[in-house]
Amino acid sequence: MNRIILLLITIIFFGCSSNDDAPKESYSFENRTDYNVTISPYDSKFDNAPDFEFKISPNEKKTYSSEYIYTAFKIKSSESIQNFTYKSRDGVRVIYSFHKALEYKITGTSKSADITYVGSNGETHQETVPVPYTVSYNQFGNDFKYISAQNNDKVGGGLTVELFIEDNLISSKTCGSFGCIVTAQN
Repeated sequence: MNRIILLLITIIFFGCSSNDDAPKESYSFENRTDYNVTISPYDSKFDNAPDFEFKISPNEKKTYSSEYIYTAFKIKSSESIQNFTYKSRDGVRVIYSFHKALEYKITGTSKSADITYVGSNGETHQETVPVPYTVSYNQFGNDFKYISAQNNDKVGGGLTVELFIEDNLISSKTCGSFGCIVTAQN
């Protein structure tokens, strides 16, 4: 008899709990760009997680709550052709913009250089190029970034290679004679 009473109490207790008691996940965003952006889910841990979309103004902070767990978000703006992404800092996804996902630059007083670099899908490129020269990608699907340049100007001159990721200088190297080789990588 005690088991039946305990079973009835359990059914009544759990049967009366509401969906409002379900744990909520909070997703906080801070827009540090000069543009109005729209945020929507990119990926979720659940197949049936609903899509949503909300707008956030420049320098605004917003929090979205859901009982679903989202693992990634898309950020876009109709006001700019720039790329948008976010970095998590103290539980807040800070949104920022950039022009190029990856950029390799070769500059200097040399007239030409033989270069080797990793392309957007991990492929290796080799070519002889005039100096200055720039290779840019709006998207980059490989974690390894690398560029090497050899000064092939017999008169001499210097070469500098620079590696930029999301508009930030990551690596820069310089050499100053015929045949010298400089490399920049992450």
